[in-house]
Amino acid sequence: MWLLLQSPYEGCQTVLYCTVSEELHDTTGRFYANCAEELWSKVSLDDTAALKLWNISEVLTGIKATAQ
Repeated sequence: MWLLLQSPYEGCQTVLYCTVSEELHDTTGRFYANCAEELWSKVSLDDTAALKLWNISEVLTGIKATAQ
């Protein structure tokens, strides 16, 4: 299993790449992994699953979102 884990240094590389890359300056709404753009997974586009996760997160944190 340790082969699947990254060190903190390795794990932050994509975040740093997306933060400092001039070519991504005006880019938004995309998914990156290993410093490359990836396709969104099917489950990540599931609005029903997203709402369920949101509701569970509110319960677990005790923080209720307010409508804007």
